[in-house]
Amino acid sequence: MKVAFIVPSLQNLGPTIVVNTIIKHLCYNGVEMSVYYFDESEAMDFNCPVYKIVNNSPIDFDSFDIIHSNMYRPDKYVYHWKHRIRKAKIVTTIHQDIFRNLRYNYNCIISVCFTPLWIKYIKKFDRKIFISNTIKNLYSFENSLVIHNGIDIEYNPQLANQLYVEKIWKLKQHGYTLLGTYAAINRGKGIDQLIELARMRKDLGIVIIGNGKEKHALQLLARRYNVNEQILFLPYLHSPYNYLQHIDIYVMPSRNEGFGLAMIEAAMVGVPVICSNIPIFHEIFNENQVVFFDLENIDSLSEAVNIILSKYKYYKDSIYSYVMNHFTGEIMAKKYLNLYNSIVD
Repeated sequence: MKVAFIVPSLQNLGPTIVVNTIIKHLCYNGVEMSVYYFDESEAMDFNCPVYKIVNNSPIDFDSFDIIHSNMYRPDKYVYHWKHRIRKAKIVTTIHQDIFRNLRYNYNCIISVCFTPLWIKYIKKFDRKIFISNTIKNLYSFENSLVIHNGIDIEYNPQLANQLYVEKIWKLKQHGYTLLGTYAAINRGKGIDQLIELARMRKDLGIVIIGNGKEKHALQLLARRYNVNEQILFLPYLHSPYNYLQHIDIYVMPSRNEGFGLAMIEAAMVGVPVICSNIPIFHEIFNENQVVFFDLENIDSLSEAVNIILSKYKYYKDSIYSYVMNHFTGEIMAKKYLNLYNSIVD
């Protein structure tokens, strides 16, 4: 079987991480794979040939059995060239609530204009794969199914930039309980709630890893609340889970999320998790594995911290066991392989 994956770029972001994880496992199952991308960026390493799509020119689609598209630009590209695809089956993975994701990453105008277009493209695919039932239930596509994300990590704190590790350790030396989070920072990630929490709780330190259009606004908010000494902003870091060794609790305070790979990673390195009570997180976890808090309710977030600290080992062990049995890369890749085989057969 030959599979072509098409992604916007090779950057270390959620959809590309998922594709990379699938490839790592399927290369041991006799699947011949290639990756095609559009935009140059800091690149992940792939266990297969990688090609740049130049000037939107068509690839040799029918030299593959499966064309697997991910995100808007690849979906648009496959839709544009669909008339030239005779043999290959085309599938796409929908990684988020399209309307809300475009709104948080861009603005309402972009969301209103581009959501109908994207849905138009998706409808032409042979299979539509959703990463959660929460997202699938928003749409009424035929030939659709759910495959939850999975992830593999190579946890090695020795690979972390020691300058940043020392900054985290220095913050911890103030006696703070450290809360950590990492993300491509936009309003949908809800990280402003952590700064509000620092204003309320002088016993907490916050480590925020990542870049994004809302980062400067968060830094200004921290200054306005006079909590700079409690908060450490770090830039985008490769394999950010390698910086969690001194973090006591991982917090995912998202207002909108496609899945939540970051908290899966945190659980895999033995850090207990607090997350917002949005539907997708309830689909992934229950109250025995994480502590939920009510969005925009800082008292609820503060109480979630107290609950974790009161039963720290229980939550740490419970979520670790659960993710290792449900959300590994191998589990996800097997489901994709079964899907590919069912389409080709």
